[in-house]
Amino acid sequence: MKNKFFNSRYLISISKMSKKSTTKNSANIATEKKKEESKFSKIYKNKEVREILLKFFEEECIDLLPELTDYVKDEILANRKNLKAPIVRKCLNLLHGYGLVEYMKIKNKQSGWYTYYWKMRPEKIIEFAINYIDKEINEMDQKINEIRTHNYICGCKRWTYKEALELDFICPECKKIITEEKGEEKIRELEAEKEILKKKKESLKIIK
Repeated sequence: MKNKFFNSRYLISISKMSKKSTTKNSANIATEKKKEESKFSKIYKNKEVREILLKFFEEECIDLLPELTDYVKDEILANRKNLKAPIVRKCLNLLHGYGLVEYMKIKNKQSGWYTYYWKMRPEKIIEFAINYIDKEINEMDQKINEIRTHNYICGCKRWTYKEALELDFICPECKKIITEEKGEEKIRELEAEKEILKKKKESLKIIK
């Protein structure tokens, strides 16, 4: 009898522990999902991210992103956004081409057809935006370097001092006089723009 009573109490104890563990795991999953959804929302609503994405994608493609916090079928997306399925698929494939969304496919054993489920890749979207900003910063550095080293101009191009001297300060193409340009003001403008871009980049890193 003692063994029976002990075993009964032991089983009840195990059952309670199992329920607590399941409840805890469910709570952890729910918390993680909320964190992920919050992150998705911050990315989608970020002004800088949206402006950059609009340089590459149509607005209707970008507006699909809030629906992609979890795997979803393209047909469901089309219904939610009141768009034709081929347009949604085109957008998803474009986004996938840049690595901004991912998919998994499930085969129907009866028909043999695949169903595609799509989801946003938030880290890749931030990475995409940061890489674009880095490219802009590099282009500005090149412009600044160009102004500093090729600070002689005519009517059609820039020259270094050595090049201008060799041509006797007369452009062989436009025939205009090659004169020295004071580019300090333009350099200051470009440096200021660079600082703005750097701040945007840092703000995106916080989300990442």
